[in-house]
Amino acid sequence: MGTENEIEVTSQTNLRYTLTNGKLTFARPDPDSDAGKYQCVAENTVGSIIGPPVVVTAGYLKEFVNLKPGAVRAKLFQGTYITCNTPNFNPKVYYQWYKNDIAHFIRPTLNPHTFISENGRVYISEVQKSDEGEYHCIVTLTAPYGEKLATTQPPSRNSLGIGLIVEGENANDYGPDIHDDFPAVFPSPPERGREIRIECFAYGKLPLYYSWQKVNGSLPLGVRFENLNRVLVIPRARLEDSGVYRCHVKRGGAAATKDISVTIASRPYFLFPLMDKYIDMNSQLTLRCEAVAVPRATYTWYKNSLPLMSLPGDVEIYRNTLIIRQANPERHNGMYQCMAENRYGKTLSGAELKVLRFKPSFDKYPLSDALMGTVNGNITIKCLPEAAPTPEVKWSHNGSPLGLSFGASGRLTLLLSGFLVISQLTQSDEGSYTCTATNSEGTASSTGHLSVVGHTVLNVKPSNTDVIVNETAFMFCEASYDVTRVDVVYIWLFEDRIINIDQDPHFVQGIRGGGRGLYIRNAQYKHAGQYTCMAQTAQKHVDAGASLRVYGPPDEPAGVFAYHFRGQDVDLRWTPPLVTDPHAEPVTQYRVEVANNYDGWDSWEVVADSLTDIQTYLEEDPSKRSTTITGLGPGTNYRFRVIARNRFGWGVHSLPSKTYNQNPGPPSSAPPRVGGGGGSVGEITIEWDPILDKDHGGRDVGFHYRVFYRKMTASRDGVWLTSYVKACETEAYGGKVEGCETQHVGIVGLHNYYLQYETMVQGVNDLGEGPNSTIAIIYSAEEMPVTVPTNIYSYAVNATAIMVQWDAIPNTREIMKGKIQGYQINWWLDDKNHTYARAKYIRHYGNVTQGIVIGLQHVTDYWVNVQVYNGAGLSNPSENYWVSTYYNPPQHYPFHVAVRSHGVDSIYLTWRGISTGQDEESITGYTVRYWQMKNPMSSAIDKVVGKTFYAVLSNLEKNTTYQVRVIATSLGGDGKKSPTVYFTLGGQIRLNILTTEILASANKFKISISALVLCLVITF
Repeated sequence: MGTENEIEVTSQTNLRYTLTNGKLTFARPDPDSDAGKYQCVAENTVGSIIGPPVVVTAGYLKEFVNLKPGAVRAKLFQGTYITCNTPNFNPKVYYQWYKNDIAHFIRPTLNPHTFISENGRVYISEVQKSDEGEYHCIVTLTAPYGEKLATTQPPSRNSLGIGLIVEGENANDYGPDIHDDFPAVFPSPPERGREIRIECFAYGKLPLYYSWQKVNGSLPLGVRFENLNRVLVIPRARLEDSGVYRCHVKRGGAAATKDISVTIASRPYFLFPLMDKYIDMNSQLTLRCEAVAVPRATYTWYKNSLPLMSLPGDVEIYRNTLIIRQANPERHNGMYQCMAENRYGKTLSGAELKVLRFKPSFDKYPLSDALMGTVNGNITIKCLPEAAPTPEVKWSHNGSPLGLSFGASGRLTLLLSGFLVISQLTQSDEGSYTCTATNSEGTASSTGHLSVVGHTVLNVKPSNTDVIVNETAFMFCEASYDVTRVDVVYIWLFEDRIINIDQDPHFVQGIRGGGRGLYIRNAQYKHAGQYTCMAQTAQKHVDAGASLRVYGPPDEPAGVFAYHFRGQDVDLRWTPPLVTDPHAEPVTQYRVEVANNYDGWDSWEVVADSLTDIQTYLEEDPSKRSTTITGLGPGTNYRFRVIARNRFGWGVHSLPSKTYNQNPGPPSSAPPRVGGGGGSVGEITIEWDPILDKDHGGRDVGFHYRVFYRKMTASRDGVWLTSYVKACETEAYGGKVEGCETQHVGIVGLHNYYLQYETMVQGVNDLGEGPNSTIAIIYSAEEMPVTVPTNIYSYAVNATAIMVQWDAIPNTREIMKGKIQGYQINWWLDDKNHTYARAKYIRHYGNVTQGIVIGLQHVTDYWVNVQVYNGAGLSNPSENYWVSTYYNPPQHYPFHVAVRSHGVDSIYLTWRGISTGQDEESITGYTVRYWQMKNPMSSAIDKVVGKTFYAVLSNLEKNTTYQVRVIATSLGGDGKKSPTVYFTLGGQIRLNILTTEILASANKFKISISALVLCLVITF
C-alpha cells in the first residue's frame, strides 16, 4: 500500500474480475495482465485496514532440451545415480522416473535398491545387470505448501532416455557408505508449519537398515518414516524441532552414521496481537508489535491502510514500537496495523485507537450521602468521576481543602486512584467530604457525609452492577472496624447461599483501585441475581446487598401463534422477551422463519427480516408483537418461529408454533422458466421448469399443466392452442408419477417449420387455475436441409493436413429449412479397403466456407466431401474431391547456429543448413524465431529468410537477452527447431539454465527467465 503503481481492482477495471464479500475472483486468468501483488482493503467509518499481500505469479514448465543426454556408466554391484536435467520451471516440480517404457515406473518400495530423491535424482545402492536400460525423468508442475495452482491439470514433461550402462563382472561386498548428497532436508530451508522430509541414502550391498535419532533430544511428536525408513517426515514442523538429526545405516556388522543440522525457519506470527485502545486526550500511548520469526522480522506500521512515518514529538516509531506522545482525536483516531516481515512472508496485526475527550462527571458514580466509619477503624471514600483526559482530584473536609498529595503518609492518604483513605478514625473526622475533579475540559464535584460510630459498619457497600456476558464484574465491599480490638472476615452470598470461592473459579476476592471486593469472572446469565457481602467479627456481623445484571442477547420470544388466515396471507403474533429478565435490553429487531411439510420441518426459511420493535408493536395489546406473513402456498402445512435481537446480537429462537394447515386452493405460482425448440419437422417442443410441490395448491387436487402456444404474428392476436400435461410430483407424495412430463410436443404442420411461436404454461388443479408464466418466444422444429455445398476444392496444407473449401450457402429459412449450424467434412482413404461408409468426419461450426482437416498420413491420397447441417440434421453430401498430402517436413534441425554483433540495434545470425531425405519435401527456406527471454515463446517473432544460411535481426533492445531458434520449412511443414541460443546486442552468450547466470559475455549480469505460461500460481 502507498506505492505509485497501485491500481484499484474492480469489475470496472476488468469485467473478468468479480468482488464478492471481500473475495476477488478471476475469470479466465491472464498471466500477463493478472500477475502481480494484490492486497485487500476493508474500510468503514472508523478507518481502514489492509490484508496480507497475495502474490499471483505466472507458472511455467519449459521443455527438456532435445539433445539426448550422455549415458551413465556404472560398475556392477557398485552404487550410482542418474540426474534429471530439469528444465526451467516456476514454482515447483515433483519427479517420477520410468525405465525403457512408461509401463515400468521405478517404485523404490518394490525395488529397495533404488531411491528417488526430492532433488530429482534416482539413486541405486547396488547396480545389477538388470538395471541397464533407458531411464526417463518425468517432471510435473506443482505448488509449494500453502500455495495453489490455478489449474486442475498441471503440465508435465518427459525427458529423453538417459542410458545406464553396467560394466564389470565382479561382485564386491561393501558398504554401507552414505552418499555425499545425504542426509538432506526438503524443502530447503525448512519452514514452520510445513511438512519436512529428511532423506538418507547409502551405497552398499543389500539388505540395508535405516534408523534415525535426534542428537541431544527426542524425535518430534507425530513423525513418521517412509521409503524403507530412508525418509524421516515431520508433518507440521515447529521451531523447537530444530536440531541435529542423525541417520544410521546398518548391514550385518558394518554401519555408517551421518548428521545434518536442521534449522526451522518461520514467517512471522504474533503471540499477542494488538488490542483496541481507548485513551485520554494528551496521554501517551505505546503500542508494541512482538512477532516470533526466524530470521528476525522487520516491522512496518500503518494507519488507515497507509504507511506511517515517524514524526519526533508526535508519533515516534522505533522498530516494533510505536509511541504517541500527546494523543489527539483529530490526528490519532483510526485503525493501526503492524506488519512483521521476513524473507518467508508477511503477517499483520491491527487494532482501533480512539482518543477520548470530555469534562468530568459524577452523574454515574456520586459520593454517598451517608458514609459511616468506626472509631479506631479505617474508611476508604471512593471518588469515581468519568472524565477524559484523566482529571486531577482534590479533597476538602467541611469546605476546607485537605491539601493532600499522592504518596504522602499520615492518617489521611490520597491513593493514585483518587480514593481517600482515613485511618484511626475519630469523632473529629465526621462531616462532609467533597471530591473535586478537574481536567482541560472542565470541573465537577461530588459531596458525601461521614458519620463516625462506635461499632463495626460497612463503609463501602456493594452497588448494583452491570456486566456483559463472558466479561468480568467487580462488586466493592469494605468494613470499617476498630482495628485495635477486632478482626473481620468477609463472606459473600449469592441468592442467600454462601459462595464457595475456593471451589468456584468464577469468584475471586481481591483489590481493585485500592478498594476491597469480589470479582465475578467470565460472567454468565446464571450469575445474575442478588449478592450479599457480610463482614463478620467475633461478636457480630454487618451486611449489605446489591444485584448483578448480566447483559447479552435477548431470551427467546414466546407464544408464537397464527391467526386471521386470508388466502396466502396470515397474521402472526408472539410475546416479546420479558423486560424483567436479568439481562433484558430493548429489542431492536425481530426475524420470522417458517418451515413446511414439503421442505422438511428442520428446513427453516426467513420470511420476514429486520422487523423493528415499532413495526411489530400491537396497539390493542402492548404486551404482544405482530406482523403479517405473505406468500404462503395453499394446501401446505406451516410452522413459525421468531428470534429477537438487541445491541448485543441475536438471541435464541422461540419454540416452533403449532402446525397450521392452509386450505387447498389453485396453484400459487407459475413455472419459473419456459423454453424449448427442436424436435421433428411439423412439431413444436415446449419445455419448462416444474412448479414446486408446495405451490401445487394441496395434495390430491388433480394438479396438472396447461400449455398455450400460437404462431407469432405482427398483431399478436392469434388464437391460443392449448394442451394439458400430467404433472411430475416428488417423493413427498409417494414417488414420481408414471408418465408425467415437463415437456409438450404440439403439432403445427409440415409447412410451419422453423417459425416463431408464443408459448406460456400455467399450473391448474381441481380448485382452479394458477398464474400464467411470462410469454416465451420459441421456434418450431426445422426441416432437413435439401441444398448441398457446391464448388468443392481441396489442397494439401502440409504432410498431415488438408484444407477444404466450398461456396457459401444462403442462410435463409426457405433454402436451409431452418438455420445453418455448421458444415461437416468427410474424408476417407483412396484405396479398395476404404469407402465412404468408413469415412471419418470433422465439423466446423457457423456459416464458414472452408475448414481444415488434420491428423492425416503423409504422401497419402484421400477423397473428401462436405455436408451442411441445421438443427434437424445433415444435408446430402456434396460431390467428392480427390486430394493428396505432401511428403514429411524436414526431420533434422539446422545446427551450428551462431550470433555476432552487427549494428547498434541488430545482430548477424548464421547456421548450417540441412539436406532432406527421399521421404521429405524439399526445403523451401528457413524461419528464424526469436523472442525476449523475459517473455514466453508465444510472443516470438518469425522471420522467413528463404534458402539462405544467414539473417540480420534488427530493432533489438539494449540490455536485453534474447532467445533464437532456426527452423527449416518445406511444403510438408515446419521441421524440427534448433536448440535455443541466447544472445544480446553484443553477440552470443552462454547461459547456465539451472542458475540463470550468464557465464561468458561482454556484459556480466544476472537475469531471470520467463517461459511459456501454462498456469497461474497463487501464493498466500
